[in-house]
Amino acid sequence: FPGLRVVLMSATMDLVALGEMFPGAPVLKIPGRTFPVQEVFLEQVLQLVESSLSKSKSKAPSSGDSARLAHLDFGMLASLVLKLCQGEICAPKGSPAWPTEGAVLIFLPGAGEIGRLLVELRRVAEGAGCPDIFRALPLHGGL
Repeated sequence: FPGLRVVLMSATMDLVALGEMFPGAPVLKIPGRTFPVQEVFLEQVLQLVESSLSKSKSKAPSSGDSARLAHLDFGMLASLVLKLCQGEICAPKGSPAWPTEGAVLIFLPGAGEIGRLLVELRRVAEGAGCPDIFRALPLHGGL
């Protein structure tokens, strides 16, 4: 296929492996900027929420409930994001403080789940009377 042109873009692509798949084809690497990211997993945030809610005698979902994590509760996740944005959930003692400004990245398995979470984020923020507290933007391969 002498006329075949392939353009691939990825921040995590293995350029050596790609070059080996297309011998003789030019491979361009364009360096970009990186930004520090602190990873916090849903289970960790749920433990913090359970801890703070147990002090206020409210009921929180159990972080050990694997069935709940397998079937993500988008309303609960949206509420967690709102609480993070409002500063109601803080980093655990002994950990670096979480920034009060910046971005929250949420990785979901597909475009459908991303769309469902966007709907819930809007609903939760509007219900709390603060529809402009954050700006939620989708990012997936289908855009």
